[in-house]
Amino acid sequence: MATIVKIDEEFARYRMFNTQDKHDIFVTDFDNGVAKIDFTDEYTPELMARIIVGCFDKKSNFKEAILKAYDCPDDDCFKGIQLNVFGKHLLVTEKTANISMISRFIRDSIDEFINTLKRKVLKEFEEYKNVYEDMKEAFHSQNIQFNGVQSEQEWMNWSRYVIQEDEGQPIVFAGESFARYVQFLIDKRGVPDWVAFDKGYAAVIDHTQANGAMLQRAFDMLIKCWKHGGRLSMWNDDRAKKEYEALLNEF
Repeated sequence: MATIVKIDEEFARYRMFNTQDKHDIFVTDFDNGVAKIDFTDEYTPELMARIIVGCFDKKSNFKEAILKAYDCPDDDCFKGIQLNVFGKHLLVTEKTANISMISRFIRDSIDEFINTLKRKVLKEFEEYKNVYEDMKEAFHSQNIQFNGVQSEQEWMNWSRYVIQEDEGQPIVFAGESFARYVQFLIDKRGVPDWVAFDKGYAAVIDHTQANGAMLQRAFDMLIKCWKHGGRLSMWNDDRAKKEYEALLNEF
C-alpha cells in the first residue's frame, strides 16, 4: 500500500510525516537524495517496514513531500531512505524496498541493541560491586596517612567539630573513605594518584551518602593534613575548572 503523507506548514516546519493511517514519522535529515529516519518503539518492525516500502509506491507522495519540506528543486533526485535502528543503518532504495528484509533488519538490530545493553549493565554492576568490595577492604586495612602527628590531631579536632552538624557524619565519613580508598588504589593497585583521585571521587559519590559539596568540605581539610594533600589540591582545582567550563558550555 502506498504511503501517503500530509503536506502542510506543520510538516514543512518540523519535518514530520503524518501518514494516512495517522502514523508520525520524523525525518532527521535529507542529504544527497537520501531521507534519514529513525525507528521508534511506537511501531512494530513490520509496520515500519510497510510504511518505508510504501514510500516507493508509484501512488505515494513521499518524494513530493520531502522535496517541498527541504526546499529542494524539482529536479532533485530522491534516491532512497536510510533507516536508523539504535545506531545500525540500512539504506533502502526502490530496488531493495522489501518488507521482509526491512523488518528482519529492524528485529536483528533491536536484538543486538538489547544484548549490548544487557552486557553493559552486567559489566557496570560488576564494576560497581568490585569498587564496593575494594572500599570495604580499604576502610579496614588503611590508616589515613597524615603529614605528621600535628596534622592528625588537626584532622581529629575538625572531625569532632563537623560531626556535630546535621550532615556532619556523612562529611567526615566521605573524607575518610576517600583518603583510605585512594591510598589503597595507589599502594595496593598501583594506580597513579591523579587517576586514583578520579576513581575515589566517583566511588564516594556512588557508595556513600555524600554529595559533591559534602566531599568538598572534607577535601578542604585533607588538603591541609593528608600525605597526598598537595596533589589533591591541584587535582581538585582542575576538576572545579572543568566543571565550570562544562557549565558555561551549556549556555
